[in-house]
Amino acid sequence: MSTNTSMADSPNLQTTFAHTSGSLEYTVTHVFLPVELPDADDYTPGNNHSLARAVCAAAHTYDTHILGTSEQDHWHRIIKTLDNLQASVQSEDIDGGHAISQLRGMQAGDILAFFIRRQNAAIILTRREDSVLCEAFEVSPSWDVVKRTKGPLSCSYPGSAAEIPNEVLDDRDFQLEFSNFLSRTNIIGPDLPLPPPAHPRYIDILLDGVLQSIGRAANIVRVTERGALHKRIRDRVGRLWRDEDEDEDEAKDVWRRSALWLLIRVTIQMSTNCSPGYASYKRFTLFFMCTLASDARNTSLSSDLLHSMLSRILRRLSKLNSSVPDWLSDVALKTCDRLREITAGRRKELSVRPSPFRNPSQDELTRDTQPSLLNSREYIQNILDNVGHESVRTPFHPSHRRLGTIEDFLSSNGSFFDEAYDADPDTTLYDFERSVEQGIDDWFACVTNVDEACTQLGVLMDKYMTKAYEHPEGLDADDISIRLLTAIELYVVLDKLVVKEIPMFADYPPGISTAFLEKLLLRRVTSLHRLSCAYQYLSARHSRSRPGWSVLSDEFTEDSFPARYYDQSPHLQQLKARIEGDTTKKIAGRVGSQRRGNNLTHTAYDGYREHQRHIPPQQLAENPEISQSPLPDSLVHAKVIAFELQCPACVRIWRSAAPCILNGCYLLTVDRYSLDAEEGHYLLANVPALQPYFATECQELPLRVQIHLAYYYPENSGSPTLRYVVQHPYRAVFFKKEKLSIQIRQAGRSCRHWELSSNLKRRQGEYLLEPVELDKYTDSTSHTSNNVLGAQADCPPDLSADEFIVFAHLRSGGSLQWLNILQGLRCRTLNLRRREVHHLIAHAAFQVGPLDLNTGTWIWHQETQDSSFCTALLDELESFFTDVGAGSIDGVLMNSISLLLTRVLMSGPSEDITERAITLLRGVRRKTFAWVQELSYDLSKAPMNRERRNLLLDVTAACRSTFDVHPATFHKLFHSAEDIDAFLSCAFFIHAIGLPCMSSS
Repeated sequence: MSTNTSMADSPNLQTTFAHTSGSLEYTVTHVFLPVELPDADDYTPGNNHSLARAVCAAAHTYDTHILGTSEQDHWHRIIKTLDNLQASVQSEDIDGGHAISQLRGMQAGDILAFFIRRQNAAIILTRREDSVLCEAFEVSPSWDVVKRTKGPLSCSYPGSAAEIPNEVLDDRDFQLEFSNFLSRTNIIGPDLPLPPPAHPRYIDILLDGVLQSIGRAANIVRVTERGALHKRIRDRVGRLWRDEDEDEDEAKDVWRRSALWLLIRVTIQMSTNCSPGYASYKRFTLFFMCTLASDARNTSLSSDLLHSMLSRILRRLSKLNSSVPDWLSDVALKTCDRLREITAGRRKELSVRPSPFRNPSQDELTRDTQPSLLNSREYIQNILDNVGHESVRTPFHPSHRRLGTIEDFLSSNGSFFDEAYDADPDTTLYDFERSVEQGIDDWFACVTNVDEACTQLGVLMDKYMTKAYEHPEGLDADDISIRLLTAIELYVVLDKLVVKEIPMFADYPPGISTAFLEKLLLRRVTSLHRLSCAYQYLSARHSRSRPGWSVLSDEFTEDSFPARYYDQSPHLQQLKARIEGDTTKKIAGRVGSQRRGNNLTHTAYDGYREHQRHIPPQQLAENPEISQSPLPDSLVHAKVIAFELQCPACVRIWRSAAPCILNGCYLLTVDRYSLDAEEGHYLLANVPALQPYFATECQELPLRVQIHLAYYYPENSGSPTLRYVVQHPYRAVFFKKEKLSIQIRQAGRSCRHWELSSNLKRRQGEYLLEPVELDKYTDSTSHTSNNVLGAQADCPPDLSADEFIVFAHLRSGGSLQWLNILQGLRCRTLNLRRREVHHLIAHAAFQVGPLDLNTGTWIWHQETQDSSFCTALLDELESFFTDVGAGSIDGVLMNSISLLLTRVLMSGPSEDITERAITLLRGVRRKTFAWVQELSYDLSKAPMNRERRNLLLDVTAACRSTFDVHPATFHKLFHSAEDIDAFLSCAFFIHAIGLPCMSSS
């Protein structure tokens, strides 16, 4: 290396390594990161090795300046680490034999670093007195992350960590397999086909699982200026030269900062576990920059590059401040003076050269002298004069509506609900659900007028189900479940009122089965209690009802509800007699008109019976002058029609309630090719001869979903029958028909086969609850082990076959779910870092399943009542928490741990289990809130960094979920200033940045 006599009195900067011109420019570019970066990738194996050799040479020279200081012993270990790393990167392939010799030469305190460039991963081994610490991490972020990130990009280190005994590392078989692992995962060759890109943390996760099986997870605490090890990647500028739509193959030639230089920085800093060691890393970095600047003095590097080096050295010197020793400060200042001399000499040389003549045009003069800030004089003058503005307090006048009670919402016309929803939709829905939860039982106990109360319930249920699912694409399974639970509670109260008013109604089953309730996902103890009451009531109603009977059955017999109600109602009997009497009078008085009406059918018959049988209601509507009895021959059918004409309001509302719930949550659907379902049906209300006998309240019922009695005319038969049809507004946007009638039995089938899914997808203009890909294993427990084994072809490419089988098996049987969760956690085959696994565990933990009517417990979740099972589950969760404490920031994993802990607390365990779960939950909160503070600080420096925003949302949701416990437990988790700080901070970030898209937190 060349030196200069003017610096003879300065400390020695000469190293044992001489750069080539190309390698020096490569090293300077990646270390100093000048303003102007290369347009394309400048990586070569030679340049990479030259960078490592330059660092090693500088480290040896730095060692001569710290003789006799406290950091010398520590620095000797770092030099050995850098020498080994430099030897391992001499070629692109890792030499297995050389790796074995390095492993065998490790002593206590030694550190080894391996760079697996093909996988973009690094492994660092630190030997202690009794164990070896193994840390693996992704070195550089993927190109996709760089491309999506707006603003400066930074990464956190290290990744996961594991400890293995020294005896394992000294075992020759282990050394052979470990070196084979390093060499085989880093194979690079021009003739080798490139495999698909691996997961960014492939090596991290793979090695972590292997080493923890023979050792244990390690918890590493690093003391730095801000508590965590961060590195700025500085790939932002290189990204600006490429289009945002560029794919991974096209991005191979994009300039990226050297991953080896990043690994060297991380290795040195990770080897320092105390603040003095961290300062040593900073001082060496400054010294290395000075050695590079000294090497660059007599080269042809551009003046801009030399000026960038000067600025970087001065900036780093000012940041270190008083921690810089005098000798290093002298080196840095004299290096900067020499760089100034070089650049000044070049400027002087250029100044004596004649400048090229330039005659600017008038357009250029006008453009360059035209002011651009025309209206900013006053603002600039105020800033220069330091004119302040007094802050004016804004008066607070709350404009939101008051909270409504159940009596407010249950108004006769639903106006209170409409007005509140128009003002604040989300608050109104929550307010209504809260009022139903807290006040519906007291309201039911005070009901005196059943018909009026049923009308209020029907109108409110109709409005609520319409608004609650107005935008289904924004709802997850929890939202759907809470809203269905609210609707079911209203339905139960409605059913109680009808049974109270008409006791014989108890002989017929309710319109909702308990299987419908088993699909709900509930997170709160109070919600489970509410559902348990509804479940027990509906089960009791089904058990007391007569087998085969149904209020909505269209196979009318003497046991049908309309016929039985008619037999006990003198009013309906008088109505039937009045209809027949009116018809007899009309027939006797207008025989001639009757005959003219018979001619309309081209076949004339004498006698009342034959005439009535062959004139359908369509002709009666077209020829109102025809006089005949609108009641059919069948006595049972005549009773049914009489009942329909004067149907009690409570029964009419009850019949429409179940279809209203199904239609509201988009479960009442029909085939798109069956839109003409009204063909063949003729509503009873459209028969002119019957209209005078309809009750007024039956015709004016303000419900969007209603059930009507209709004549049905089959295509191949002239004999009409009576059928119930449900008329509801179809909710598909591309259909122009406002209403559509289908048979009520279709709604029953939809109800029985319904699956609650968090994936609401739009298809053919309508929202359907359909499982896609892995969702069929998430939303259902009906698949068997054979189904899973036979469906391995469905395994996604980013899942191994073993992971897929464990994933799909977890819910293969409702009563096995918790045992499968524990087994997956213990074997570490469940990757809690994946969102799909989080959703799977959430469905398994919170889907209620069937209820044991004898004990009142939920059958699928009986394991959570067992202390030994809860103890084993907490053991595994504590182990996972320890692992993530040593790894990188992972909000999904912490959210899964928090989810399982809150579910254990829901089951009301013993006191020791409760205290243990609360302790772990508080640990999760402390860890995640520390991440929240750390990420929010990073985001304040780079507010457009999308990756950091999403990561902050995940971590914030995980921290916020630790408060989602039963009120009886809440006071144990919310009693200090730190708890309040975490609670309010998480609420602020979720509101300010936006809700996370898994969401599910």
